[in-house]
Amino acid sequence: MRLLSIALLGGAACSQPPAPPEVNRPSSNLTGVWVGTFRSDLSAQSSIEGVVALFQSAVLADSFGFNLVENATQGTYDLDFTPLGFVLAGGAALQPATSTLQGDSVEVVLNPYVGHGRVVLKGIRQGERITGTWLYDGSGGAQGTFEFRPGTAR
Repeated sequence: MRLLSIALLGGAACSQPPAPPEVNRPSSNLTGVWVGTFRSDLSAQSSIEGVVALFQSAVLADSFGFNLVENATQGTYDLDFTPLGFVLAGGAALQPATSTLQGDSVEVVLNPYVGHGRVVLKGIRQGERITGTWLYDGSGGAQGTFEFRPGTAR
């Protein structure tokens, strides 16, 4: 299961032994596993659910060429946007994600290192949940709303 791969990838990149998976706790960053629900503005019946794993790791950042910046995390995601009318480049392989947190404002970018074909999420963190809007900037475009809630690695 790709969720396990995400958790192992994040844990393997840390310099200390990984802690047992647990539910995210509100913190000053977005590190952890998040379960996301995405809805399309085009159809109230179109929605998907998947996982975004965010972490801070200089080793992993160097491996994937991520730039570590203050209040930012890097990560990966397991989401299939086909039911919402588009496919992100990269297929089934784990793909990069970046995020920033400024106060309670959150921005997450899926496929951040491409010129177009990214999904940009902008939201507000309220306790353990993040809600907001997403925009696909690829061919045909798409947009909608999302919600992230803490997840666990299984």
